[in-house]
Amino acid sequence: MNDKNKEIQRKRMAGYFIEATQSIIEKEGIENLTIRKISSLAGYNSATLYNYFDDLNQLISFSLIDSVLEYFIHINNSITTENESYITFLLTWREYGIFSFKKPEIYTYVFYSKHSNEVLGQIGHYLKLFPNPHLSEGSEVQRRILGKSIEERDDLICGPCIADGYFDKKDKKYILDFCYALHLGMCAKVKSGNFENLEAVTELYLDYLIDFLLTHTKIPCKKEQLLNYILKYNNVSKI
Repeated sequence: MNDKNKEIQRKRMAGYFIEATQSIIEKEGIENLTIRKISSLAGYNSATLYNYFDDLNQLISFSLIDSVLEYFIHINNSITTENESYITFLLTWREYGIFSFKKPEIYTYVFYSKHSNEVLGQIGHYLKLFPNPHLSEGSEVQRRILGKSIEERDDLICGPCIADGYFDKKDKKYILDFCYALHLGMCAKVKSGNFENLEAVTELYLDYLIDFLLTHTKIPCKKEQLLNYILKYNNVSKI
């Protein structure tokens, strides 16, 4: 078997384990994952798993990265550095809301849990095994999307707003804590079945977020104008 065929085989086998892991997460939750369950569903013995992954944690990370890949790609296509930094900041949270409210358990685990840095730290390894033409690590936008830790991602999305004078540096933690706390609260409501229309959840989330930001930052817009722009933004219209 030549190198190309070996690589195809490696991707195929790894894919079986990733799909099995995702299936168990969807049906039973992340906390119920075991090597035995995953291997059985994938159709191989437990030892085979270690031919393609360092351990169970790496497999879980790859599976979760694969689950949020659509978000990474979509945000890459939606955000441009030509926008004002506060627009980029809000669009980042808009896209996060749109995708995370569909899979709150997964997105909370990836982006706001004690496991977040472990998962995000595997992005480079995942893309090495499964290259994606829409994602690389070269541009500023890509660095924002593919930050290897929560701290790095927060710096990349909040830093430009501080540099441009829209956010005070001393308020960075306060602003980000509110963003995450609000998001977690909305996720809890979604999981409890309080919302059926996920578009309405995203709109309400952005309404709260923009109201907070206009009170605690120097963003020079009126709420209705800014909310309408962010909700309808398609990378063509300009504020």
